[in-house]
Amino acid sequence: MVFVDHNALLRQFTHKSNEITLHVNRDADEKEVAHSINLINNAAAERGMTIKDGKYYALVQADDENVHLESLENNN
Repeated sequence: MVFVDHNALLRQFTHKSNEITLHVNRDADEKEVAHSINLINNAAAERGMTIKDGKYYALVQADDENVHLESLENNN
């Protein structure tokens, strides 16, 4: 997994070499996310890649030094 755009998106590689899944941080700015996804989709299309919609996620403080990635079913 790779965090993109200051944690707005999380890019997850799949078992297919030409496919990635994009997960969206529930706290990210919607306009910035839409713009970033558009750029990623355009770049992927030029390279014959497929972008799948993922889930929303949140980063939750686990302790003083760690965070926990929480997968969400929707943007709530």
